[in-house]
Amino acid sequence: MASTLGGVSAALFILALALLYWHFLGYVIAMAIMRRRRKTTPALEEPPTLSVVIPVYNEANNLRSRVENLLSQDYSQDRVEIIIVESGSTDGTAEAARELEARTPNLRVLIQPARLGKASAVAEAKRVAKGSIIVVTDANTVYDRSTLAKLVEPFSDARIGGVGGRFVPKNVSDPAAAGSALYWSIEEILRAGEAALDSCCTFHGEVYAWRRDLVEPDPEAIIDDLDSAIQIRKKGYRIGYAPEAVAFEVVPTSAGDMAIQWKKNALGAIQCAFRHARFLWTAPNYYTYLIFPSHKGLQVLQPFLLLLAAAGLLGVVLTGAYDLPLIASFLSWIVISVVSASLASVEIRRESGSRPGSLVKPVVWIRTFFAFQWAVLLAWRDYVLGRRDVRWEKVESTRV
Repeated sequence: MASTLGGVSAALFILALALLYWHFLGYVIAMAIMRRRRKTTPALEEPPTLSVVIPVYNEANNLRSRVENLLSQDYSQDRVEIIIVESGSTDGTAEAARELEARTPNLRVLIQPARLGKASAVAEAKRVAKGSIIVVTDANTVYDRSTLAKLVEPFSDARIGGVGGRFVPKNVSDPAAAGSALYWSIEEILRAGEAALDSCCTFHGEVYAWRRDLVEPDPEAIIDDLDSAIQIRKKGYRIGYAPEAVAFEVVPTSAGDMAIQWKKNALGAIQCAFRHARFLWTAPNYYTYLIFPSHKGLQVLQPFLLLLAAAGLLGVVLTGAYDLPLIASFLSWIVISVVSASLASVEIRRESGSRPGSLVKPVVWIRTFFAFQWAVLLAWRDYVLGRRDVRWEKVESTRV
């Protein structure tokens, strides 16, 4: 009995470590290699018409600069319309939006009497949108001048149904934001590699676009970007990536604020995994069998895999099952993990260019790691208890 329990404990310990290694390091390195295969896309024959949707709640201070930023884009303005969807704001956002509408020919304002979530706002805008491509962004985001032009370039490939841009922390030089910067640096590597292989797992909510006939925004979706990406992939189209379509936004500067935002993302990922389970389990392709499980699936299972590894280790110790093969396997795992972490750090440094060295200091990894585990556990608690609020709450440190 003890030997059986010891064998099971050892197997669980090794399995949990293997899955954790793949999620944290193996998949990152695999996608870093894969993204070097990225192919250039042919030029568009004609720039598509765009409907840029800005869902807003209490963004009176940001609206004017956001609209000015979009109007300054290096894209034919006669092919762009801006749709602001105001949802129950209490700070005069509706009045500010109406003032902008009165003096901006290609801008339209829709008013929702109550906050119904970002997906509901996007659905409201789609009903009146005229563009063949829907672009979704936030009110406190800043686009590089060429972002819209770069964002639509991959649509020259008829197989591409949606395209995500690149998110860059606006306050990246702030040492307090190093944890968030680390997270987004890894996300950049993953999305570039995923797009080269098949499809990005998801979009950045601040900068993404899709063919208007492929997505029906679901007001019940907690995070519309992931739900939209899965809808597109379910219809047989791919999700491309445009790293030169840059969006800047302030990121959280504390572990607590990071946990708030990550909890919402984790809760949305859990919801999507269950809502689209049939597709994710029965449609064999790189997206369903590799990309989604590695990027999002294991992400929301992290705390439980850690507990499983701890339980397996405890069982091994109590039953005395730590024989030479197990010890050799564990030591090999440590060596592989150290080498992989070094390679990942080099890749992150190469990717982040002139960003501060604190981005890859061990203390940043550790703080980010535990903040994320806590966020995922809170997300599971909320999902089980039915607390599935579709309204996005921005933390105050990012509301500028």
